[in-house]
Amino acid sequence: DDEKAFEEIRTIQRRARGLSPELLMVLIGDTVTEEGLPLFTSRLFTLRGLPANESGDVHPHDGNLQRWFNGWTAEEHRHGELLKMYLRMSGRVDMVGFERTVQLFLEDGMDVGIDADPYKGFVYTSFQELATQRSHLNVAKLAKRQGDPYLAEQALLRVGRPAYDLGEVAEFTTLQ
Repeated sequence: DDEKAFEEIRTIQRRARGLSPELLMVLIGDTVTEEGLPLFTSRLFTLRGLPANESGDVHPHDGNLQRWFNGWTAEEHRHGELLKMYLRMSGRVDMVGFERTVQLFLEDGMDVGIDADPYKGFVYTSFQELATQRSHLNVAKLAKRQGDPYLAEQALLRVGRPAYDLGEVAEFTTLQ
């Protein structure tokens, strides 16, 4: 029912009015980070020692590494979409400006200093993942205190719970 959907959006907007500008800025930063997944994933394919096809291209279509990349990509995409949808429905964020920021972030690229070293790459990825989860959980706590239990419980707690624990990250090391 359309009216029910509009009422849910109005409820999200009412709750979001109580969020401080500082909290919204952190949430925007977290969302930009999640939107940066294509950049992070493409950087992982530059790591030395990854399985390559006959022509030397690193893009394994089979095996544990590819399954891990696919799973991580799917999980992070879900996080970014959920957070972006909340920002859009909250009515508190200039979404054109947000999309421009994401575009510039992706165009600029990044160098995190891993120098194609697979160990540094996966250490970086693991710590980046933990830092993002911590930020999401802290935002969830503050959102709840500032009167938005929807953001805290439905969005950020889902995003902040690790879907890929370190055991699953290590699974790719047993290549077929």
